[in-house]
Amino acid sequence: MMRGNVPVGDMAANQTGFPARFATQLFGRLFVQRYPYTPLFLLEGARHILEAVSIPVIYVGGVLSLDQAEEALQAGCRFVELGRATVRDPAFAEHLRSGAVRESDCDLCNRCIAAMDGGGVTCVSAVRGLMPRDAWQRKDVR
Repeated sequence: MMRGNVPVGDMAANQTGFPARFATQLFGRLFVQRYPYTPLFLLEGARHILEAVSIPVIYVGGVLSLDQAEEALQAGCRFVELGRATVRDPAFAEHLRSGAVRESDCDLCNRCIAAMDGGGVTCVSAVRGLMPRDAWQRKDVR
């Protein structure tokens, strides 16, 4: 679920009670493993599933652009799930369809996932500002 940045500070801030906040801040990086973000990060697995079943398959995982959605469809998936992109812009699918955009500007910060513990999923970057897309890889940005 968290490919890219692991926002331990945000995760800790959204915990209720000092012990949970302290433990998350102190041990969060030990319990939440870091996985690199790559577009279509589950496509190879989806191809194996497509070979094994005769029912429609929905692709999930790392679709931020029209080209990536089309690649998943061309691989044989019947539908494509748009997660991060629709958290960033709830009308993202309509914007793709209309040609207004071809790619999401989601910054892969995962602060939206950390926000779940604070009362719901929202694009934190819409409020706090976008981070560089490679921020989760860099040591100078945390």
